[in-house]
Amino acid sequence: MQVGLRVRQRHDEARDKFHLAVEVLACNFLVIQMVRSSQPLAVPKGSAAMWASRRSKPRVYGKPFLDALAILEHPDVAMIERVATGYKFGAGTGGLSTIRARPKLLSTLAVSVDGWNGLTREAPAQVLILKAPKVKGEDAAEMGYRETGRTRKLRKEVETINQWLASAPLYLCGSPSNLDEDGQPIDPTKRSVRRIFNNGVWTEGGRLYGAFWETMPRAMRFDLLRIGSAKEPAGEPICDVDYGQLFPRLAYVRAGLSTTPDELYDVFGDGTSRAGVKKLLNALLFHKGHLTRWPTGTAKDFGGMKLTDAVAAIYSAHKPIAHLFGTGVGHKLAFMESTILVEVLTRLRFMNIVALPLHDAVLVAQSNGEIAKHEMEETFMTALGGISRVPVSVEMI
Repeated sequence: MQVGLRVRQRHDEARDKFHLAVEVLACNFLVIQMVRSSQPLAVPKGSAAMWASRRSKPRVYGKPFLDALAILEHPDVAMIERVATGYKFGAGTGGLSTIRARPKLLSTLAVSVDGWNGLTREAPAQVLILKAPKVKGEDAAEMGYRETGRTRKLRKEVETINQWLASAPLYLCGSPSNLDEDGQPIDPTKRSVRRIFNNGVWTEGGRLYGAFWETMPRAMRFDLLRIGSAKEPAGEPICDVDYGQLFPRLAYVRAGLSTTPDELYDVFGDGTSRAGVKKLLNALLFHKGHLTRWPTGTAKDFGGMKLTDAVAAIYSAHKPIAHLFGTGVGHKLAFMESTILVEVLTRLRFMNIVALPLHDAVLVAQSNGEIAKHEMEETFMTALGGISRVPVSVEMI
């Protein structure tokens, strides 16, 4: 069919990318059909997404992607329809364009999927992301960087983790229409992680992001997620093996102290406001300068207390690290945390134990909980030269 949108024939690479774009769009619409969602599909169309030179740009984006959208929407083809046009005002976050499949597209495909096993996902274009310092009112931009021995080593570590996760015996019970914390379908094909560094340096941040279990509600992980193990190859319930109050403990280590109080969040001594203290303490470690407003969602945890009084209580309870508050040291602590977690994953992989990273914790099959606990304790001591210990808990539901 000729629709008058192109005269010259595409070269091989552009043709392959066009076919890939059509395939990707079709698969996304099949997922929407499978999960019985009434929501339209959001698609980027702006130049920042299509033409950016950043390493992490998905292979599918570019002119062939825009061509595929235009052809499928053309009245003579009429396989998709536009629901909304994307927008952006100034430096703030805008909205993406949204589209919806017309019946003709689904009837032309003449195929349906009834589970995630019928779909595959390409590995991310880049697993090592370097973000620039954040500018007020904007998201931190992704930076280019020069390839070095260090970046090659960091990338190889993440690629090895992803290869292990790609073949891991992970099983998701229940309906394919279950939604995560962002209201998106829980997609078990999202197994790859990326390591994201902050402030333009390789010594800040570094946490692993991108896998499906990270955005699952906590209770849903225990209810629906299963991991194959030597005990139960077909999958057994999980446990959450978690470093106890790791972030403030790392702050004590950075301050040169080998021991920390057993309880770091109970600054009022009566068990109240622990959740709020955790958020506020972390904010003090990440923020530069004095806090002038409550971190989002934190004030309610303090029962009407003034911010200045809550901050003063934390300063008083944590005098040995008070000099670190307001310095932005949190990103350096996150790097310490992420480096420890990468080493934990390496140790457990060598033991043939599947472990799913979750910032300062791992999810493993219940039969492997105590082994993971031991390895996490050993890794922490080894990473810090044996000068400090940290409690590790194994939680099952």
